[in-house]
Amino acid sequence: MAVSISQVYNSVKDIVNKEQKGFVTPTAFNSMASLAQIKIFNELMNEFVEARKISRQNLELTNSISFIRRKQEDLSSFIAEIALNGTNGDFIKPSNMVKLISVSDNQETDIDGADTDIEVVHDPELYSHIMRSFLSSPTEGYRVAFINGDSIRVRPAINTVNLRYYRRPGSVLADGTFSNLDPQYSVSVIDGLQVQDANTRDFMLPSHYAPELVAEICEMIGVRLRDNSVQSFGAQKSAEQ
Repeated sequence: MAVSISQVYNSVKDIVNKEQKGFVTPTAFNSMASLAQIKIFNELMNEFVEARKISRQNLELTNSISFIRRKQEDLSSFIAEIALNGTNGDFIKPSNMVKLISVSDNQETDIDGADTDIEVVHDPELYSHIMRSFLSSPTEGYRVAFINGDSIRVRPAINTVNLRYYRRPGSVLADGTFSNLDPQYSVSVIDGLQVQDANTRDFMLPSHYAPELVAEICEMIGVRLRDNSVQSFGAQKSAEQ
């Protein structure tokens, strides 16, 4: 379940009001909501990567595996899987892609009926060596995907691949579908009162990250308003996570 943006907005508004430091408008809140989510997402990704490194080194193996599983669960809502079309084996990365997980050939399957994985190469020198080698040169049964900037080159060439990747944090719509749009707390004025409307979009982070989002946004407001007490509250809550 995703973090409710109305819950976060109301918490931030109550904290700032309690300190008698003014009123946080939806517009001001929205300008910080996406930044807070991206910051937490980046920290989550970094923790996941570092935990996998520790696991490979067999350091504190039991604890690291448990930690990795928790982070994998937290990141699962950011995983996207699409059929990507290209031309002569050349593809353009999706605009919302943050980190590639895998590339596979949906025209070839293994003995279990799953798509055949394509070897991913990031090093241009290694890719050049593979392409020149008589022993390791790519074949239809062993394709290679070279990642170069915003492009993906698959050899031998095919025109459709399945791509799994971590997507840039966006939002969750009222019907539960994911959107590339930023989270947004949207209101309409009815009889002089502000009422949350259908244009509201929730955060993509799992619900247990709500306190961390509140803390991050409070810290941003503290900096922006030059209010040391609100900034300190945000920093303290972040340290408790």
